[in-house]
Amino acid sequence: MFDAAYETLLCDAPRPHVARIVLNREKQMNAYNWRMTQELQAALAAYRDDDDLRALILTGAGGRAFCTGGDISGVDAEHGRKVR
Repeated sequence: MFDAAYETLLCDAPRPHVARIVLNREKQMNAYNWRMTQELQAALAAYRDDDDLRALILTGAGGRAFCTGGDISGVDAEHGRKVR
């Protein structure tokens, strides 16, 4: 199902018919950036296109936060280029 390697996500299938996507920016409390949004869209499309899957678990890495929202730190140059 998840053949792609992602920089900001961990994807696996912990049980038959179940997929899991983990937001994996623990140091940033899983705040999403441009790359994560692109990778998440691709991972969701992979889930959508796999007729064998029945459930999708979306969670965040670490114990502090699922996702704190958008990363406004300004360190994501790729995002800056896309929104100008």
